[in-house]
Amino acid sequence: PVASWSSIDYFGRWKALHYYEKRFFAPVLLSCEEKGFLDDPNPNRECRDLNTDTVKSIRLNVSNETMQPQTVTVKWELRNNRSEVLRDGGEVEITVPAMDTVWLDTVELPEANMFTDHVHYACYQNGEMISESTVLFSVPKYYDYIDPQLSCRVEGDEIIVSAKAYAKSVEVLNENEDWVLEDNYFDLEAGKERRIRIVSGDANGIHMRSVYNIR
Repeated sequence: PVASWSSIDYFGRWKALHYYEKRFFAPVLLSCEEKGFLDDPNPNRECRDLNTDTVKSIRLNVSNETMQPQTVTVKWELRNNRSEVLRDGGEVEITVPAMDTVWLDTVELPEANMFTDHVHYACYQNGEMISESTVLFSVPKYYDYIDPQLSCRVEGDEIIVSAKAYAKSVEVLNENEDWVLEDNYFDLEAGKERRIRIVSGDANGIHMRSVYNIR
C-alpha cells in the first residue's frame, strides 16, 4: 500500500477522484466562484460573528470545450441544510461560443448564513440537466450538516438515491466495494432523487454515507 495520485485502482475500481474527474472534465460545465469564510484574513478564528462580518457572494461560469456554440439555461438557489429554498436566483439563458467561457454577474448574498446555508446551481440543455453542484461559504468541517437519512432502491440496472436533508458528497458502495457506477460522490438535495446506472458489479449489501457521517 502506498499514497497514490491514481484515480482507478489495480482492480479497475473507480476512486472518488475518477467520478469527480468525469464531472469537471465535462464538455460543457457550470462552475462557481464563491466568496465567504475562506476569504477572511484570519480564517482560523473560532468566531460565529464572522457570519455577519464576511461578504458572501457567488459568480457562475459556463465553459464550453466543444467546437460548436452551446446554448444553456442556468439556475441557482440559496438553500439551508434542510434544502429549503431561501432565495431563488431564477434562470438565465446564455450562448457560449465554441472553446470559450462566459462569466455571469457576481451575486452578493448578505442574508446567507455561512454555517447553515449553501448554493445549489445547475445547467440545462434541451430540458436535460448536464451539470450541477453546490458550494459552501465556510470550511466544510464548520458547516452544520444534519442527518440526510439517505435511502435507495434498485430498479433493474439502476439505483435511485434520495435524502431528507442536504447531503454533501454522497458515497454509494456495494458489499464488496467493487462495482463501477455511472456517478458517485455527488451532492444531493432533500426531496430530489439521483438515478445512477450500474456499469459493472452487483447491487448486494448497498451502504451509503456522506460528509455528515465523517466525524
